[in-house]
Amino acid sequence: MERSFFTELHPESCLFAVTVLLFRPGCFGGSNHPRILLKTFSTGRLLRCAVDITPNIRSTLFQEKSQIERASLKATSYNIAPKLIETLYLYRDMNLSQFKILTFDVYGTLIDWESGMINALKPLTDRLEADLSRDDILNAHAHYESTAQRFSPSKKYSELLATVYRRLSEHWGISVEWEECLAYGQSVPLWPAFGDSAEALAYLKQHFQLAVLTNTDNVSFSGSNARLGVSFDAVMTAEDVGSYKPDDRNFDYMLETLAHRGIAKEEILHVAESMFHDHQPANRHGLASCWIYRRHDQKGFGATMDPGEMPKANFTFNSMAELAKAHRQELD
Repeated sequence: MERSFFTELHPESCLFAVTVLLFRPGCFGGSNHPRILLKTFSTGRLLRCAVDITPNIRSTLFQEKSQIERASLKATSYNIAPKLIETLYLYRDMNLSQFKILTFDVYGTLIDWESGMINALKPLTDRLEADLSRDDILNAHAHYESTAQRFSPSKKYSELLATVYRRLSEHWGISVEWEECLAYGQSVPLWPAFGDSAEALAYLKQHFQLAVLTNTDNVSFSGSNARLGVSFDAVMTAEDVGSYKPDDRNFDYMLETLAHRGIAKEEILHVAESMFHDHQPANRHGLASCWIYRRHDQKGFGATMDPGEMPKANFTFNSMAELAKAHRQELD
């Protein structure tokens, strides 16, 4: 088979050819065609194809964990990055009940942080002469928060929010005292939970271990945890790690912590709303993820940054209630 043949293939067809060769060597003549493919298509391009591979191909080739191990050995012999095979395995057909632990983002997923922010920012926004929309406020907050998290990764979230409040006041040309900024930083425990969070968590606690990987500090989260009404099996905060999501350190910390308890990566389902803070790094780490699409009826990304190229999620629900319902249906 000539290299020019592969050059003309659609990328997904090219990826399918690689996959078939890994599992059924010889079906295209027995020569080392994956090397030819890799000369034509970069690993990055193949990875992007991998996450889009059609469900019938996923279900046919990646039903058992042993298959990824065999494929990895073949990938090594073909000089194919094992990451390609890992990604193909990640995006096979999945069931919720196959996981041992659910790891949650909290703010935006379980806690209605956008409503909490809007309410806590009123001492500032009530003084605005301009007529800003809710999303205008949230988008400005997202920018200054993510910037502060990048430049001050070890700062406690309550203190970081005080800085965000000051940046917003300067952005809008309003003079504030530092005490007012500090008050905003202390508002996190007052942010409301989504109406379905506590009930869904209580149900899921009967079937999974539950953990949180949150961009807050320990004191702020303790106030929010009281609103959620469940005892988590692990609480990992940005304060513990010394950095903020989407930094890979936070996910490395979580994976190492859970591995020490005997929980393998493929037993973890990361549940989150934010594509920017959670699903992008989950994709990078080969973690299965579930998108709780709270903003399904709204445009834009609200209090989170635009992720750019949208990451992939293995499951998508509009609420925690839908997630719990889907698991019940699997058991029926």
